[in-house]
Amino acid sequence: MTEFSQYQIYELLNRPGPLWLRNIDLSGMDLSKANLHGANLGGANLTKTNLSGADLSQADLSAAVLMEANLDNANLCQSDLSKTDFSKALLNDANLSEAIMVEAILTVADLTGADLRGAILSHADLRGADLRRAKLRGNLVGADLTGANLSEAVLVLAVLRDANLTGAKLIEADLRNANLTGVNLTEADLTGASISETNLTGAVLLGATMPDGVKQERYLEPVAQPA
Repeated sequence: MTEFSQYQIYELLNRPGPLWLRNIDLSGMDLSKANLHGANLGGANLTKTNLSGADLSQADLSAAVLMEANLDNANLCQSDLSKTDFSKALLNDANLSEAIMVEAILTVADLTGADLRGAILSHADLRGADLRRAKLRGNLVGADLTGANLSEAVLVLAVLRDANLTGAKLIEADLRNANLTGVNLTEADLTGASISETNLTGAVLLGATMPDGVKQERYLEPVAQPA
């Protein structure tokens, strides 16, 4: 891991971009509103770094560590976040549209109101994540959303095939035309959720609270819901 003094880091940030900062240690620094558009930060240590309002669009943050980092209102549009560790990070209202987040770690991350439209979150770890009001029209194939809060989230046309939503909160979530084939919804709460034309083929709904408030007390393999 490359280490720089605070002066050297700010000097780097003032150079014309895009910056090459692979494996750099920026942990704990205040980089709020920094211009890191297109920067290469692959493998960097950004633990507890303040990146609120920063421009990280089209940046490479693959395999970087952003545990407990503050990325509120940050722009991560079209960034490579594959296998990036966002455990307990703050991503309120962040722009993650069209980001590549394959196998990203977002356990207990706060993504309230985040824009994830077009993002690829296949096999991402979102256990316990707060995704209230998030826009999630993207690829969540095989993602682990155990215990996640997706209340009022917009998942219209989202692909959640074979995802794990055990114990997830989907209260008043918009799941219209979403693909939930083979999804595990055991003990999930779908109270007030919109599931018009949602594909629930092969989904596990044991103990799930359905949109009408009725709890599913037995194993059932439903078919696609009518409009």
